[in-house]
Amino acid sequence: MKDKNYAYFFVEGFSCHPNEISLFLDIEPTKYSIRGDYSKIGTIIKENCWCLYSQLSPELFLDEHIEALVTILIRKEKEVLQLVKKYDCGINCVGKFGSPSSSIHISKELLKDLSRLDIPVDFDLYRV
Repeated sequence: MKDKNYAYFFVEGFSCHPNEISLFLDIEPTKYSIRGDYSKIGTIIKENCWCLYSQLSPELFLDEHIEALVTILIRKEKEVLQLVKKYDCGINCVGKFGSPSSSIHISKELLKDLSRLDIPVDFDLYRV
């Protein structure tokens, strides 16, 4: 089985409609959820969420997914920093590794940009 990787930037903990986050960033989300609506599995959504996925092929490395997101977000650095101060924001990375050996490399340039944006990065890694 091939590796399947993806990453997304999220904003949670806001009370406005997710469209307000889109307008503020001038970026359309890949998906969003609204508190009180039902999820795909039938549970009630507990908080509003705005997500921007990297849109890259799942066969690419996780660092490429992160870099694609950071390239978009760094153009909106001022707005992202305001969101990070007010809400729960971050980049979530999911790696499903089918190969016997896998690795993640984050360049110092990418680390600097993540630091500039004050965004935490979470890695959920699975061997499948």
